[in-house]
Amino acid sequence: MLAKTHITFALSLASVGVFIIQPFIPIESTHLLIFYFAVAFGAIFPDIDEPHSKIGRMFIGVSHLMNAIFGHRGFTHSLPFIIILILLLMVLCNFESVRTFINGFYENALVFLVTGFILGNLLHIVGDMMTLSGVPIFLPFKSKKYFALPKVLRFRTSGLADQVIAYICGALFLGINTLMNPTITNHLQKML
Repeated sequence: MLAKTHITFALSLASVGVFIIQPFIPIESTHLLIFYFAVAFGAIFPDIDEPHSKIGRMFIGVSHLMNAIFGHRGFTHSLPFIIILILLLMVLCNFESVRTFINGFYENALVFLVTGFILGNLLHIVGDMMTLSGVPIFLPFKSKKYFALPKVLRFRTSGLADQVIAYICGALFLGINTLMNPTITNHLQKML
């Protein structure tokens, strides 16, 4: 998947979840924007193992190192990687200085940042499981690639289907957020 498809795919699915829980657990606009930002960043984060990806170009040294060690769509596209990320974030969040720093920007921001980031990473992997290449989700234990769709529905990265999915998911994301909260949509349109 292209970066824009990963982002819109993750944001659209995250917004469906928010839409479902919003009547029961109201989320204020600022927390929602923080959550969506974290989902979007998490949605491209596993591609840090590809130096030519959007995030790989931002962190070029780390990206080359990750690519040399794991290759693209290797360990950073696996469930063990997600588990390690969760554990690292749990340790990091236990430091009072980290909690104070992040929550200093906006109260309870840390919860929405961490949740969104992990969700974005998971949805990145699901997205890549829809492509022709698949994902070795149990690496390093199993190198077998897994798929989320039957072979006939899988698509080529950067192909027409990839582009169409990006626009459909983007429209779904904006549509759901317009229904939920028009103020959020105004902020999001300025960001896009």
